[in-house]
Amino acid sequence: MVEADALLIESSQRLAESWPPGFDLDSDPEWRHKEGELSAAYWSQDPGRVRAVLELKERLALRLFASARKAA
Repeated sequence: MVEADALLIESSQRLAESWPPGFDLDSDPEWRHKEGELSAAYWSQDPGRVRAVLELKERLALRLFASARKAA
């Protein structure tokens, strides 16, 4: 779990650098689905699985952030 925790913290820090002010990821259904996948990966205690899901979540978030910036 220590490695999974570290991966989560690192991912959160990377996303925080790009997060548009006031943007709500939780309103996106695909994001919520990925959150469920991440929870399952985390509790599986498989760092490789956690890493893979986090990479997908980060790509999704960055894509959503870019769309929000274009719409603003």
